[in-house]
Amino acid sequence: RSRCSVPTCDMVKSKRIHTAVASSETTCRRPPVANAAAARQRRKKKKKWNEKNVTVVGCAVVVVVAVTLQATGWFNSEERGGPARTSQQTTRPASSRGGHERETWRTARFLAEKWGDENGTIQTFRDFETVLTLHSIDDYMMQVHADPLSERVRDSCNLRSQWCAEMAMKGLCPGQGTSIYIMNYHGLCPTASSSFMEKNCLPACNLCHLASRETRCPFDRKSLTSLDVLKGPGELNSMFERMISEVSQKQYGPIRVHSKPGGDEIMSTIDGPWVVTFEKLLSPEECERVRDLGASSGNGFQRSKTGVNPSNNTNVRTSSTNWCMKDDNPHCHLDPNIRRIHHRIESITGINESNYEYLQILQYEEGAYYREHHDFNPVELDRAQGVRLLTVFLYLNDVEVGGGTHFPNVGGEEGLTIMPKLGKALIWPSVLDSNPNDQDPRTRHAALKVEKGMKYGANVWIHQRDHKTPFGKNCQ
Repeated sequence: RSRCSVPTCDMVKSKRIHTAVASSETTCRRPPVANAAAARQRRKKKKKWNEKNVTVVGCAVVVVVAVTLQATGWFNSEERGGPARTSQQTTRPASSRGGHERETWRTARFLAEKWGDENGTIQTFRDFETVLTLHSIDDYMMQVHADPLSERVRDSCNLRSQWCAEMAMKGLCPGQGTSIYIMNYHGLCPTASSSFMEKNCLPACNLCHLASRETRCPFDRKSLTSLDVLKGPGELNSMFERMISEVSQKQYGPIRVHSKPGGDEIMSTIDGPWVVTFEKLLSPEECERVRDLGASSGNGFQRSKTGVNPSNNTNVRTSSTNWCMKDDNPHCHLDPNIRRIHHRIESITGINESNYEYLQILQYEEGAYYREHHDFNPVELDRAQGVRLLTVFLYLNDVEVGGGTHFPNVGGEEGLTIMPKLGKALIWPSVLDSNPNDQDPRTRHAALKVEKGMKYGANVWIHQRDHKTPFGKNCQ
């Protein structure tokens, strides 16, 4: 433009007319390119830039279209005539189809609280798919409450874990093929499996019919009693005789028999039920590790409950408890020290670990106690796992003053008291030798008050039959 001597050359150039202007002999021409190679390079760069822009714009269009189709439910194979989703797959509720995601999210909080248990469990939802699962749960539960045949399971079919909706969305429901899943959100590591879902998340899996014990836990006494560890009179005594006499057990000794049928004046053994201690069953390092697991794993120590009245234990039991359960606390259950302890108890008793309840770690602060009680539960006579046969109590530290285990019905008026000692294991039966399914009233016991210091211990309860499988189905 600056090469033109007349201003009107702009107009002439814009019309691509190269001619002389009347008022001047100068024409507006484009200056010649000094370097043809440079001109070609400029044209090549401009072409590449145009191609790049086309690619970016095309990708943006594809993304917009995909998001639009997802919002309208186009990807739902059932809506497009494809194979229908299974009942456990996340199904987009009608209220959210057609792009009504905002309404879906608005009701998510309400649904997260709606079907919780008596503790007010609120579901965790972190993405839109989990919100859709909440809607599916709500639809299913509305059908359950409308069905007269479901009346007996309505109150017991609820969500007992905050992860139920999320785990159902991950495919953890029974029959979905996923055996175990571990999440890690903000330091939380809940572990879920099909047994966990069957126990805690029946509404999320459309399995409320399993809330009925008769359906979930069929009981055939005749077939189950054939699996009893102790089948008749004399077998309990034989087990304890073998337990204290085998040479392989001496490594956990000295073994002391405080009480046994018939007694023994020479050994100062009381005539009564079997009460035996293995003075060195656990090493100091193992005791320390179990104490640490009780304090740090899972939810840590929580106020202990009793089977008599779990909601009001103030005047009965004042200790704290942490359970080493497979699903709720795998870090503890799978710890090598816990595994070794279970195997050691197996070698002493001759009873498989499947018959054991999960390890219960205990903490008694100064002033804590557990009043007189019995470990036998008559309700378990009609349960798949059978009654508790034995209690194995592990002492995890030395207590400064108090904290003994007292048997008031053994050894006369004063009873028998076993004092805590680091690494000691105390074993006694809950049943009679004459009938292994009848309670032995002599083994009522109490955890005496800790007068000074702290007391740490652990319980292993051993049943007539497999306990782990019924526990996984909430049949215990």
